[in-house]
Amino acid sequence: MSDAERIADRLDSSGQINDARSAMQTLLTRQFLYESDMRTQRSYRFIRENWREIEPLIDVMGFKPYRDFEAGVIGILLQPIFDREGTKMPPPMERRISLQESRLLVVLRQLYHMGMTGGHPGCQTSDRPGVIMTSTDDIMAAMAEYGLDRQYRNVSALLEDLKLFERNGIIDVEGVVGEGNRIVSLLPALPIIFENDGFLEMLAAYARAALAKKGNIVPDNEEID
Repeated sequence: MSDAERIADRLDSSGQINDARSAMQTLLTRQFLYESDMRTQRSYRFIRENWREIEPLIDVMGFKPYRDFEAGVIGILLQPIFDREGTKMPPPMERRISLQESRLLVVLRQLYHMGMTGGHPGCQTSDRPGVIMTSTDDIMAAMAEYGLDRQYRNVSALLEDLKLFERNGIIDVEGVVGEGNRIVSLLPALPIIFENDGFLEMLAAYARAALAKKGNIVPDNEEID
């Protein structure tokens, strides 16, 4: 019997297998769950109360479990993948994000940091712990500030990528403020994913490719800032 089957057996014997399936499906779909989010609160609480069983199940499924019960956050992160010789491999295509999405994510992370430190007029703290409020107009302005103003032709194009991150529990796209301007909540998962080796390696690969196009070759074993 595999580890996953043994864990499922324990949950089944306690009559919790259906709740476990539902909670895990929510976690795998959203990636990050919050105690303060009514949409996923039930799944969050089940996983928190059964963390002893759920944590090894997440690991068996090939993810790195993340928890911060004080902040009310549970999530899953990419695990490094190795071949039979022990060489680290790049993540499969279905676990990668595009260069365009990665640029946006870096800008959102900067806005989150500035919002937490009071360094940006367009970012404000929320009543929800660890959440920063901004807007699509402020995100577009920040993209232009970093020289990425050509990445999105309009707010509608930006919203397409923001909706992807919303599905993963990284941000929330909320109400309208002004003509075409939407409120965006930057959630505590933003700094968490930047601590993940798999994500950082993907960004480094993009950076190497960009430098190579300019004729600057960076060896794989050399770090990129």
